[in-house]
Amino acid sequence: MTTKAYFMINAVERFCQNGYQDVLRDLEAIPEVKSVERVSGACDLLVKVEIPIRMVFVANKLMAKEWVKSL
Repeated sequence: MTTKAYFMINAVERFCQNGYQDVLRDLEAIPEVKSVERVSGACDLLVKVEIPIRMVFVANKLMAKEWVKSL
């Protein structure tokens, strides 16, 4: 059984200016990430993940990225 979760990510401003290309490549490299949507408002990205174990591991992977300001 897998668990699905959605992370709302605020990106560091300097990464937003270049069209998110580096960010998208980083997210594609994480096997648990199933989809990424750009959103407007308080957050920059909505990331859907599926994982058979605890979500904290994926959250830690995302927070380790230099372009993540907050989850």
